[in-house]
Amino acid sequence: MRLKRHYKSGADGAVPVLAYVEVQHTGTTRAQHFSAELVAAGLTEGWISIHGDVLTLQAQPESLRYTILRVPGKYPCASAAAGYEVIHYYDCVLDAQQQAAYGAKTEAQRREDLYLAQGITPKRKAHVKEVARG
Repeated sequence: MRLKRHYKSGADGAVPVLAYVEVQHTGTTRAQHFSAELVAAGLTEGWISIHGDVLTLQAQPESLRYTILRVPGKYPCASAAAGYEVIHYYDCVLDAQQQAAYGAKTEAQRREDLYLAQGITPKRKAHVKEVARG
C-alpha cells in the first residue's frame, strides 16, 4: 500500500496541518497489516476510523473499507512453540471492488493490460508468441 499525506498551511501559517490522505495504490493483494502505531496516529489525526469490525481510511479519491480479521493481541496457534502467537498489527482485508480499482499491478498484470489495450486476446496472444518464435 502506498499512501501520501497532503498538508495545508495551519491557522498560524507556520505549522502545516493534514489536509487529506491520498491512496496511490493498495498493493497487489487485498490483505493488509496496519501497525498499531499507524492506526493510533490515523485515529488521532482523523483519517482512520473504526466501527465494529470495519477499519476505514478516510482518503482520496475515496475512503477505503477494510474488514478487521484480528486486532493486536495474543491468538492460539498450534504451530507456535508456545501454543500462541502475538501480533502487533491490525490484520485486515480490503473490499474486493476497491482492490480491483486501486490495487497495484504485478508485471504480468501490466503486460496483460497492454495486450488487451492492443486488442490481443489470450488466444491471439498465444498465436503472436508462436509467430515470434518462428
